[in-house]
Amino acid sequence: MNLSDLSFLARFARTPDGQALLRILEARLASVNETLLGTDGNDVYRFQGRAKQLLELCKDITEAEQRLARAAPAAPRHR
Repeated sequence: MNLSDLSFLARFARTPDGQALLRILEARLASVNETLLGTDGNDVYRFQGRAKQLLELCKDITEAEQRLARAAPAAPRHR
């Protein structure tokens, strides 16, 4: 993700809409994980992929501010 994307996600995460989307994604992740527990065979891989994708989206939203802070150059210190 570039700085523009991180900046957008950091701002979005602080909004009520951002928090609502995060709750929706987390609920879907919980549902997929529950389904995964009762799944076998090749479906396991499919549901693992879904869970991983949802988890990555949640982390993108929740960690954007920290990632943005790490990516931004440090401000020079005055002596």
